Amino acid sequence: MDSYVEANFPTKQSPEGEDSRVSSTDGDESRSASVKASSGEGTQASVAGALLKDRRMRLCKPAWLLKPQQFRRVYEQGRRYDGRFMTVFVTTNDSAEHRFGITVSKRVSMSAVKRNRAKRLLREAIRLSQSSVTGRSSGGCDFVLNAKRRALDVKLVSVFDDWRALSSRICSEMASLENASN
Repeated sequence: MDSYVEANFPTKQSPEGEDSRVSSTDGDESRSASVKASSGEGTQASVAGALLKDRRMRLCKPAWLLKPQQFRRVYEQGRRYDGRFMTVFVTTNDSAEHRFGITVSKRVSMSAVKRNRAKRLLREAIRLSQSSVTGRSSGGCDFVLNAKRRALDVKLVSVFDDWRALSSRICSEMASLENASN
């Protein structure tokens, strides 16, 4: 192997000023003449600016259920609410903050791409409505959202509307349960 490398690849560097890869200083001159210098303020820049503004609405890591035991506790102790595009399991937690978990089963779709899209839709619906969910109830709750097969082929608006309807129903029932226990 070493003899092949020595025979076919130069071991000495080329002298300064000689670049063996590019024949001129600009590379492909015909391309560089047709490409304008980008100012960085196109469509991508405006979209990126909008996303940066929405960072304040981002859900941080403590807002998510991460461990299987947390999901299991919500499934075993929580109440079930069925919507058009998702099933939501809810139970109270010890903290004052709401926490969320999202699952999409392989039964919904064998395609990982479709399952990930459904998770992104649910995550975005939660993010967009987090102020309305957190403002309604006094204590913290754990939510687990399971996507249904119907959620694979719809736009964000449909999933968002379904989540808002479910969350308002959940919050009103939780408030009535709190009032009944007091």
